[in-house]
Amino acid sequence: MEQKLLGDELLNNNKLQEAIEQYTLALNNNNDENKYKIYLNRCLANYKLNNYEDALNDAVLATKLNSNNAKAWGRVGSCLLVLNRNKEAQIAFQTASELDKTNEHFKMLSSNSNDDDTEDELDNNFNNLDMNALLNNNFTNTSMSNLFSHILSNETLLNKISEPEFQKTLVSYEKNPLAALKDKDIMNLMNDLLKSFKS
Repeated sequence: MEQKLLGDELLNNNKLQEAIEQYTLALNNNNDENKYKIYLNRCLANYKLNNYEDALNDAVLATKLNSNNAKAWGRVGSCLLVLNRNKEAQIAFQTASELDKTNEHFKMLSSNSNDDDTEDELDNNFNNLDMNALLNNNFTNTSMSNLFSHILSNETLLNKISEPEFQKTLVSYEKNPLAALKDKDIMNLMNDLLKSFKS
């Protein structure tokens, strides 16, 4: 925790590269539940240095560790916005706004990133916000058949999606896929799927 505090002090003093180094050391030595906060701070330092891809990676990692954190999704949106990935940014801001309904900034950005999109189009574009693809290109060229082969080869995934109750839950999110981000079962399934692609 010492390195995280030192990183915070360096960040506050605008010593950004040094802050990044301390946050990196802190991440290597930290396994507690607040690790996502270190990623958020390193994201901010990278963002201020115009290292937008690195900042995006850190923001995405923060959402993976704490998918219910509005600030993390807001930072994903900010990074995507500056990288001219407006549709994905709007989805991230919409997620942040869903998680923190009192934040007018997120609400405004979720509606202004691309005013031409309808709610249905945003829902359809939810699949574009693939967290693994934001970190790297592993999913970019994945075909649907390849996706199914990964599911079929993973016993945990196969058992889960075979459950009638879970299938009903999936169908219930068809109209509002962003709400699935708050469902622990769905997030666990996504994490298992990501792991199966890495293996």
